[in-house]
Order: sequence, then structure tokens, then C-alpha cells
Amino acid sequence: MGEYLLLPKQRLQQITISALLHDIGMLKIPAEILEKEGKLDESETQLMRSHTVYGYKMLVNDLFYTDEIGKSAMQHHERWDGNGYPGKLSGTNIDLGARIISVADAFEAMVSAKSYRASMVGYAAMKNLLADNARRFDPDIIKAFIASMGIYPIGSIVLMNNAIIARVIESNPQAPLRPKVRVLIDEFARAYTRNSGEIIDLTKNRTLFIARAINPAEYKE
Repeated sequence: MGEYLLLPKQRLQQITISALLHDIGMLKIPAEILEKEGKLDESETQLMRSHTVYGYKMLVNDLFYTDEIGKSAMQHHERWDGNGYPGKLSGTNIDLGARIISVADAFEAMVSAKSYRASMVGYAAMKNLLADNARRFDPDIIKAFIASMGIYPIGSIVLMNNAIIARVIESNPQAPLRPKVRVLIDEFARAYTRNSGEIIDLTKNRTLFIARAINPAEYKE
């Protein structure tokens, strides 16, 4: 996203460090809160939310990173509409790095399996982000994310309109709905292994298009 936004190299490095360490403040949260099953009460919720401030202090005071790195980590739970935490900041008052991390963090959470639910298909996670309507996320960062990742993120399993099943191997920022794919099962039900299937560039083959995304579990079956 940062590269798509043409951010300078130093800023990209700062955001990368902050992204890797954005939840470091969780080390200060008691295990009984982190591991609690069921809903947190109000005091527990406030304690959990304090990980953002702890994170800033650890990054800046203990690890001697810059204030920019600390702010990006501290503000990654702020919301575009001002209903986030810890500072209830809104819009462009939120650090740009934090706005980028917020989108990436939300996507990662949706496509990762949890103890209480299965992982979400990348396409479905993209649809959720697009449906945000400037509540949680900066609309320009969402656009950058879609352009960077594509509507169908790399690795997505998709069903083509001619019954081919393929894996997305390269996104296309200019045409997010028409990535480059590699055939896994062709229209005659012939399976290909070890990346031996044909590569199709959907920007050049205009007769083919993606009908829908397929859950990887469904593909294995």
C-alpha cells in the first residue's frame, strides 16, 4: 500500500517496523484477559485497549524507535469516523501509517482461522472492506489496498465462467477483476500439479472471466 501511494523509502521503512510491532503492547496485558473465553467486561475492555499506549511507550522509550513508528502502532485502532481508541481521532488526524496498518490488520484477521470461526475467503474479506463506507477505514487507503492486492488476492482459488478452476498468481492494479491465473483443473476436469497448468492473463483473454471465488476447503473436496 505504501509503495502504491509512492511514499518515500524512509517512511516505508518506518511503517514496516511499526506494522511488525504494532501489537507489542499486548505483552503488558495479563494472560487472564488475553485468554478469557467469552465477552470482556468494561474494565477488562479498557485494560485490553491500553495495549496501544503501552505499545507506543515500549517502542519509543524502551526500544528507542522514532515517534513516527510509535504513533503508527498506537493509533492502529483509531477509526476514520472518530469512534476508535485510544484518542478518538478521526480522518486525516490519524497517522497515515496507522491507517495503512489498520486495513492490513483487518484483512489478515478475516482470512486467518480463529478458534471460534473458520477463515474467510480473500474475496469475501475484500468485499467486507469495500462495504466499510468510511466508518473504520480511510477510503483512499482501501483503494490503495484493492489496487495493490486485487479484488481476488494472490493465492485465491477461483471458478472461471467455462468451469476452469484456477489460482490467482498476479494481481492487476488497472483491472482488479482480471488478474493473471494458473489453471488447477481445466474445463475437461483434468487436474494439474506442481504448477504445470496453463497461465492465463485475463486482461488479454477477454472471453474468460471469474465467476466466483472458491473456499480452499471446497477445492480440496
